[in-house]
Amino acid sequence: MAPPPDPADVLGLESDRVRLRPYTSRWAELFALEAPRIRAALGAMVVDVQHVGSTSIPGLMAKPILDIAVGLDQLAIYPLCIGPLAALGYEHVPWQGLAQNEVFSRGTPRTHLVHVVEHGGEKWRDYLKFRERLANVPGLAREYEALKRDLATTHELDRPGYTAAKHTFIRGVLDAP
Repeated sequence: MAPPPDPADVLGLESDRVRLRPYTSRWAELFALEAPRIRAALGAMVVDVQHVGSTSIPGLMAKPILDIAVGLDQLAIYPLCIGPLAALGYEHVPWQGLAQNEVFSRGTPRTHLVHVVEHGGEKWRDYLKFRERLANVPGLAREYEALKRDLATTHELDRPGYTAAKHTFIRGVLDAP
């Protein structure tokens, strides 16, 4: 049996930097290893755990950070997640400023981001809808990748600017019927 994949081989990005890597199926393997750890640590609080973000889209270049959405019945109970996630190496980063979304990061350089959101709420639906659209609408992932490549060049040392510049595209995908 092959040893489990080492996250350091395919994950890790320094703070405030933007660098894209070609897609690797190892991202899905690493999610498959991490999701049960998160479920076990958080127990009955968790309704669902999903791989989201660009690393979840087969074939798409991405920043080498694994984005994981953790759905809770109510976001108000997120403080109960802080200790168990810390035991897995995650730090609560409330200064990320994402509405309806409590963010936890792991790794230096950063390898994982856990987004604790309300299961079935707007953020949960947005994460899944964006992933499914990019995975299933022909050409949409390539269009997004082209945008990301351009932005990675112009915002190489400005991750907040890179993220903000993607907003119009993302909103367009989410608002499409």
